[in-house]
Amino acid sequence: MKRILLLCLFLFSAKSSLLNAQNFGTFASAVWLTDCNTSNFFNTTGEGANLIGPPQNVFTNTNFGVFIQNSGTFILRGGEVKTFKNSNGNACSVRMNYRIYLESGTPGSFNTIDFPFFNDCNSATNEFPSGGPCGEGDQKWQRVIADGTTTPFSPINLTSFSPGNYVLEVFYDATGDFNSNSECDDTVFVNDSGNNFKAFFSIRANPIFTPSNPTTCSGAEGSITIGNLNPNSTYSFSYTDDGSTVGPSLISADTNGLFVITGLNAGNYSNYNFEINNCLTTLNNSITLNDPTVNPPTSGGNQTVCEDSPIQTLTAEATSTNGSIVVWFDAETDGNSVVNPILDAVGSVTYYAEAQNETLNCISSTRTAVTLTINPAPIAPTGETTQTICSTAAVVFTLNNLVVNGTSIQWYADENLTLPLDNDTPLVNNTTYYATQTVNGCESNEYLAVLVILNQFVIPTFDFENAITICSGDEVPVLPTQDNNGINGFWNPSIIDNTIGNTYTFTSNNAECADNFTLVVTVNSSITPIFNFENDITICSGEAVPNLPTTDNNGISGNWTPNSIDNTQNGTYTFEPTAECADNFTLVITVNPLITPVFNFENDITICSGEVVPNLPTTDNNGISGNWTPNSIDNTQNGTYTFEPTAECADNFTLVITVNPLITPVFNFENNIAICSGEVVPNLPTTDNNGISGSWTPNFINNTQDGIYTFEPTDECATSITLNVVVTSPATPTFDFGNAIAICTNAAVPVLPLTDNNGVGGVWEPSNINNTDGNTYTFTPNDGQCINIFILTVTVNSFPTPVFDFGNTITICSGDDVPVLPAVDNNGINGFWNPSTIDNTTGNTYTFVVNNAECASNFTLVVTVNQPTIPTFSLPESVCFNTESFTLPTISENGIEGNWNPSIVNSTQETLYTFTPLNTTCTSNFLTTIAIIPEFSIEITDVCENNQFTLGVQLNDGSNVILTDYTWTNAGGATVGSNSSTFNVTEYIRSTPETETFPLEFTIRATSIDDCFVEETISIPTIFCGIQKGISPNGDNLNDFFDLALLDVEKLSIFNRYGRKVYSLNNYTNQWYGQTDDGKELPSATYYFAIEFRSGESKTGWIYVMREEGR
Repeated sequence: MKRILLLCLFLFSAKSSLLNAQNFGTFASAVWLTDCNTSNFFNTTGEGANLIGPPQNVFTNTNFGVFIQNSGTFILRGGEVKTFKNSNGNACSVRMNYRIYLESGTPGSFNTIDFPFFNDCNSATNEFPSGGPCGEGDQKWQRVIADGTTTPFSPINLTSFSPGNYVLEVFYDATGDFNSNSECDDTVFVNDSGNNFKAFFSIRANPIFTPSNPTTCSGAEGSITIGNLNPNSTYSFSYTDDGSTVGPSLISADTNGLFVITGLNAGNYSNYNFEINNCLTTLNNSITLNDPTVNPPTSGGNQTVCEDSPIQTLTAEATSTNGSIVVWFDAETDGNSVVNPILDAVGSVTYYAEAQNETLNCISSTRTAVTLTINPAPIAPTGETTQTICSTAAVVFTLNNLVVNGTSIQWYADENLTLPLDNDTPLVNNTTYYATQTVNGCESNEYLAVLVILNQFVIPTFDFENAITICSGDEVPVLPTQDNNGINGFWNPSIIDNTIGNTYTFTSNNAECADNFTLVVTVNSSITPIFNFENDITICSGEAVPNLPTTDNNGISGNWTPNSIDNTQNGTYTFEPTAECADNFTLVITVNPLITPVFNFENDITICSGEVVPNLPTTDNNGISGNWTPNSIDNTQNGTYTFEPTAECADNFTLVITVNPLITPVFNFENNIAICSGEVVPNLPTTDNNGISGSWTPNFINNTQDGIYTFEPTDECATSITLNVVVTSPATPTFDFGNAIAICTNAAVPVLPLTDNNGVGGVWEPSNINNTDGNTYTFTPNDGQCINIFILTVTVNSFPTPVFDFGNTITICSGDDVPVLPAVDNNGINGFWNPSTIDNTTGNTYTFVVNNAECASNFTLVVTVNQPTIPTFSLPESVCFNTESFTLPTISENGIEGNWNPSIVNSTQETLYTFTPLNTTCTSNFLTTIAIIPEFSIEITDVCENNQFTLGVQLNDGSNVILTDYTWTNAGGATVGSNSSTFNVTEYIRSTPETETFPLEFTIRATSIDDCFVEETISIPTIFCGIQKGISPNGDNLNDFFDLALLDVEKLSIFNRYGRKVYSLNNYTNQWYGQTDDGKELPSATYYFAIEFRSGESKTGWIYVMREEGR
């Protein structure tokens, strides 16, 4: 059954008496944490010299402070546990269980980190190899995970959690055994009585940056507000300004966690370094501050005009906004300023407008381009002034048909260019038209006058019609360059091609109004007759041939010469068509004679069954191709095989195969014989039982070795046979005990088996071994086996008991001298001890084991070790700085008397204290370190807010002490506030029935998480927090009345703006809500007040009464 031990480990000594009473347990534990100050163990259990980490490194209830999210500055890497065990116990494994959760959240499940075995105690020095005191059986189990490790565990980056206040909770479990040094079925939990070990830390999000640009160009009004800092904390801070480092310097965040960098000009700011509590955080946020932007001027538009006479003047125009003025330049950048941006000549010029703002001391980042262009007036278009057009009544010609050179031609009906015409206007014979051109948007001032003459078309005539059809190669007419009526022109193409159809066009010369003439020539190609046979036919003599038809497949008629085919001899046959455009067709007949195939074998073959037979070739000796049926010879049965030639003039060929069966020789022995070496074997006869003759190789059997013997028959169709002879050599029996046994008198002896290790049966003589007297025993194998006789020799020896000087038992105190364990006893008996040396710190049993070769019995020595008593004390782990010293007790809680060095606790520095017992018999020294909790100081602050006078407390000197309790007392020592770092004096005075007399005195006691405290006292002369500027008596409980309740007023008087008193009251507190002495509402206005305080002082001023409309 598995057992679990829950240990409440409040360890005040190296190992408590409780743990020493166990066979297995733990006596120290620690968590390894890395922060900005250290990377080391933080102790959870242990005491004095057995602590794993430095004494000041305490894990439990420590608040490790604030860390920036994802900064990697707070890392859990693992830890260490020290275990102990004695000879009856066992330690097997250790692991740490941990979980991280928000203080305000619900804890989740635990994760685990296994601690592998790290160190055994060096019993010779009582020190661990890695450092620290220890005893026999003590072990270290440790895992410290380095950066970059992923298997089996990675370091836990505690800054990767979301912002908040967190708990880091751990406990340990160790497996081992309380009553066995080999089993692992018990578990010890180290968990602070089930409360576990808890530490605390906070995660704050990365600082955020809010930039504000300068308000003037080249000015230094820019700023960067850094938010999300730790409120009221001081940082060492640096950054870069356009690559140059600024700082480091100390900055302090306000109560809202803000700090503002002021006096910044335009530029790039980055590489922000924050250092607090030795933690450096670098943020590479890049922030660019920009000068104010002045928009470039708005263009009045580019201007493009055509040249006038006289030439005109253009002026560039642009406007600006936001109080900027426009300044003109002759270049896009740099250049010269231009006072008068004009153009008064043909050409183009570009001016650039820049906005200048004198208030912002800025200019626009770009200039606005405005282009002025005066295009030159173009000349008149060019062309023939008289243009003749050939026309017909069916075609209407327009101005589009006139040829004029120019751009964007415009036609007019008059020379004054006042009657524009569309380009589709029909032409009128003997009429003049006027053309201008437009270039770059400018129309020419001059024109081209064109006189139009319209003439009628004439159609050319020739001796041939418009279409001619010929056969390819026929004669064709020549194409003349003058028609029958004398019209001159040219042909395209100029010559008729009599092999291919085409169209030929006659074009008259330009000077003549003659239409074109088109001639279409069609050329028919020659046709080749087509029949159901090709031009060449090859046949075997006498083979069927086709008839010769007088009409081809396409209907072409004709005659054959000769008119029929002779199938016995070669011949040529010609078809002559009777139709036009058809060619002759020639048929050639080739007649081949018949051939008989020839092969390398005859027509008849006789073989033995299975004998090699020829392949059947698909081509005979003369190259005749064909196929065999069947296509291969079966050499086991008779058959007929026929060769049929393919597509060749050859006859069939027939092959007949006759197959005789095989005969196997038979003898009086089998094919396989197994004999024992030397056994009789048969002779090898030269004739089998059926009279088949032959010879053997070898010709006789060797009965001493394996062999293969072959009989080769001399008769046909008889097969060879093989005789396999296997010869076995006699074997020797084998037994587990071998040929000889040496025993001590009466020692156990083996039974003599009737079958050896290989299954050989037989009998023994004698049949049983005598363990008191030596003898020889013979094993005889059963008959029929190739096995030798086996002889066993047994020798019997007698033995004494070992003797040593120290006897069978020794009792010592832990650490006493002990004897060396000799390897030879007093009588010369050899052997070895287990264990080999006596441990003078732990009791044990030691056994002398006699060597196997000697007949002697084992010897047992029992060593009892009394452990030294460890003094126990209940001492604090730490004391507050400079507290009252006290003397350490000279008698421990378990009654051990002794002296301390030093004997008085020093509360100003951490000190190691050593207790030395007066009685040194089996008692040990006790060491402990008492740490000093650092001194801290506070100051009291006061603040007036919303007419509330409040006291507060804050740490001085940037201390990171965590305050957990606050107690406020008055001058009489009575508690007036607790559990809060602030105390509202106004509420306190209102709540007390007594009349308080100023000055008032209050004392604050602030207690840290380590239970250290400081006190500070403040005297308050007054809690006067100022007087309201106005009231709004509308019943919403906000500034409804003139509140002077805390000012100890003797009398209040109110006057209107004319100096007339409208209200007064003695012992005033808060009774005036804008009414007269007789209770009437005063109108909204400003009133004068006079206050007389009981202290004799007075105060005057103005207060405004504001009422809602309609009241």
